[in-house]
Amino acid sequence: MNAIINLNHFCEVHGPQTIFTTQTIRDKSYIQTTSSNESSSQNILNCESCSSIGSKLFFVSEDNSIMFVSSEKSLFGKEHQNALKQAALRSLCEISSNKDENLVFFGDSRINSLCYSFKIKDSYARGFEKLYSIVILMKDKMFLLNSQPFLAQNIKEIAKQIQESALKVYETEQKQFSQRAERLNTGKLSDLPSRSLKDLVGEQHIFAQLHSLFSWILWAGARYFTEVLTLGSPSMPSFCKDSPDGFAFISIDKEEFMMQNFPSGIGDSAIYDGEYNLRNLKQISKLSFNQLLYCCLVGVQIVIRGKNNDFYKYFKEFMPQAFHHLIVESPKYTNIQKCRILSLPSTDIFIPQNNVCRIDFMDELDVPTFIKYPMELPSKLPTLMNKILYAVDEKLFTNHTMHKYVQALVEEWKNKIICLSHHHHHHDDIAKLKKVLEIQSHDEDLVKYWLSVL
Repeated sequence: MNAIINLNHFCEVHGPQTIFTTQTIRDKSYIQTTSSNESSSQNILNCESCSSIGSKLFFVSEDNSIMFVSSEKSLFGKEHQNALKQAALRSLCEISSNKDENLVFFGDSRINSLCYSFKIKDSYARGFEKLYSIVILMKDKMFLLNSQPFLAQNIKEIAKQIQESALKVYETEQKQFSQRAERLNTGKLSDLPSRSLKDLVGEQHIFAQLHSLFSWILWAGARYFTEVLTLGSPSMPSFCKDSPDGFAFISIDKEEFMMQNFPSGIGDSAIYDGEYNLRNLKQISKLSFNQLLYCCLVGVQIVIRGKNNDFYKYFKEFMPQAFHHLIVESPKYTNIQKCRILSLPSTDIFIPQNNVCRIDFMDELDVPTFIKYPMELPSKLPTLMNKILYAVDEKLFTNHTMHKYVQALVEEWKNKIICLSHHHHHHDDIAKLKKVLEIQSHDEDLVKYWLSVL
């Protein structure tokens, strides 16, 4: 993650100061050259509390070609000097230290920062507390905001650990010699110099621990929120095969992971890659596939008679959830007002002859023996149907890719119909709106049916 994590504190002598910083470095030579320049140019403050590991010491962790480097002052101090100082000032002076109110985002055109301020106990400080802050700085505003839940959780946990360690030291010191009683008796503050974080938490390796924690945040933060390239083809396109570099193909599928691990939580997993997909439907229905698809999209009732009571699952792939008005294993015929897809256990049950798409299974085979539909297909099919037919025939689409593509098409048209339904009282605007939504005359049968359901 391209970010800088700073630990700041408020010094009673020098004001807001950055005492420890961790950042991501990709060029190893940059560390030596930049650190020597920075160490010679930075003002060395003769203050124990404002120093941490010294200007010549670095903590380095490496992951492949990426290094996470921690130092007393930022290696990017010259580049972002004003932004770093501004972040330290804001995090220590502008944020309330009350509970649940000390996590704040600051941003401008140059750099963005997520700041968390907190207090730790100090027996010799004013009010027996010192103010610290952890600031994460990043140029990418949207990445920082989207990663905020992960970042906030972890920096709060780090601050909590520091506070708990400092509290133990404070309680031990107060038992040995009560500074509170001394101040009440003399009316004077302690004349001892400010102490470093090492002394406050009683841990000489606290900055090594902070380096480990900050480095992990930078490493894991890059994996918390990632962009995914979705390809229509499961294989590499031909125009990329001869390219030596410049293309990265990422294969991450959240839905596939959910299906494998939680199949019962997302519906019928067979719809995705198994038996009940549109390609199988086309294969078993042969010449009647287009008619079945059309009947389903324009609201013609589909009645399935015979032993194969799972045949209705084929139609669920290209129907919105609101259209799933179906009755399975009904003892008698039910009219279209109550269900759009009806499954009857026997071919002997009477059904109307008109305006019904009938599918009969005369035996226990999975292939229907008789399909009858009440109309001929129009000369020009609905736009949505044409796109679904294209997805079914596209050889580069896997079954899973085809399913996702069809889902997206259905949601697109669902949104179009919802948009029309909100303006159906304004007849003058309907024609203009249909033109904007690219709804044409051959889509009217589909639109009429969908408007009655959505």
